[in-house]
Amino acid sequence: MTAIRENFDKTKFYVPDTLVCRVKPDPELVMLCQQKGEGVHRGTPLGKLKAMWPFDGLKRALTEEATTFVGHMAKQGNQLQTSIYEIEVWGPYRDKPMGAEEVNIEAGNHLVPDGKFAFAPKGAWQPETLGPRRITQSLLDRGDFRHGICYRLRGKFLKTRGKQDDITGVVIL
Repeated sequence: MTAIRENFDKTKFYVPDTLVCRVKPDPELVMLCQQKGEGVHRGTPLGKLKAMWPFDGLKRALTEEATTFVGHMAKQGNQLQTSIYEIEVWGPYRDKPMGAEEVNIEAGNHLVPDGKFAFAPKGAWQPETLGPRRITQSLLDRGDFRHGICYRLRGKFLKTRGKQDDITGVVIL
């Protein structure tokens, strides 16, 4: 069987992949939901989240962000393979900054009143427990939770990859 294509540059090749989105809901809402019986999520489908008060607020926030995420991925040529309600929810996690941040490395030094600024290093600090955890007010008040909490939404997509070389027939990524 022979496939005839008019333009090799417009042929799209799709590769299955898992893409992840970070969502920052209101920490007090998450804490309230966990006090009322919501647990931590390790791959829970978005459609399986509870739809009663106060859980509906969290489900609504995650669903809106998932819809936005799928829309952004569609603009980049990635197609969601499943329903939006089958996207996996993971969390809550301790949120951390994603970019470079300037810090005053001479803070508290009276000999350098104007301070000296540098980019914050990525340290080797690691929390005492990894993975999703239960959120309490004492946990939110700790210094390592100063950026809040986040959830991860993980979906299965078909990513656009490369094009086929018109001479050799090899897919170039």
